[in-house]
Amino acid sequence: LEGSVTKGIVSSLRIEAGLLQIDAAISPGSSGGAVINQRGEAVGIVKSSLVDGQNLNFAIPTSYLKSLSLDFKLPVIVAGACAYRDRDRDKLKGLVKSVVEKKTIVTYDTNTGKRKEAVVPSTRVYDIDGNMVEFRVYGIDARGEVGLDAKQMMTYDENRFLTQLIETAGDERILTRRTFSPDQSLGRKLANRTFSGTFDIGEYGTKTYDSEGNMTEWLIRGQRNVYTYERDGRMKECSVYQENSSPRKSRYLYEDDNAGNWIVMREEEFSTEDGWVQTKVTYRDITYFK
Repeated sequence: LEGSVTKGIVSSLRIEAGLLQIDAAISPGSSGGAVINQRGEAVGIVKSSLVDGQNLNFAIPTSYLKSLSLDFKLPVIVAGACAYRDRDRDKLKGLVKSVVEKKTIVTYDTNTGKRKEAVVPSTRVYDIDGNMVEFRVYGIDARGEVGLDAKQMMTYDENRFLTQLIETAGDERILTRRTFSPDQSLGRKLANRTFSGTFDIGEYGTKTYDSEGNMTEWLIRGQRNVYTYERDGRMKECSVYQENSSPRKSRYLYEDDNAGNWIVMREEEFSTEDGWVQTKVTYRDITYFK
């Protein structure tokens, strides 16, 4: 809920509990936000609200926070990694619980050669903290039937660090079981974020990222891919350049739900004869924690 502000008054000073009682509206996701006065000075940090009450919301005074003795000797990038959630990586807004993404795949019957279309889903499930706890991928067999290919299940400690990852096949056979130390989990978190620079990744070419962590250019095997994004980080256009040929251009159009997450993504390619032509549509079913 970043960038949102509500207006209210201080209802009471709960000295015995060390809290400010305020009537400014607080929604799930507001915890940790600043309570400011008319001069724009932070006077508290949003803590909680009583869901059965009316406008009973609480903040921790900054005077109390200033009195705390902090002993944090790790680099600030480590603190950032601890706060970085899978939900952030997937650019989801609000308390998303699960995302079922559905893509239409074209196949051909091996016996008759007839064209068939199949809707292939993938499922991501998150906990309340935004960590992905389950990931399911589906595929199409030789008969054109959709079935579960593999499933990953993840567990975490109280610091949001991954402790175990189990991968199973479609028949629930365990393919891999990995455990992670805090250092290994931290390394995974840091590896998922790359900012402001160009990086050589060997056989995968060279990738360039902007300050928001979006890949803006990818050079691989003589091909140059250029990406542009909307303000919220969603991909807007992709242009593919190769020697002695005109660039291939794609663009992405979205329909959002009430939380601002896209539920329909339409991919279009540019043709010199027909202009922009729709080539693919992806749908998402999104559920939220209440």
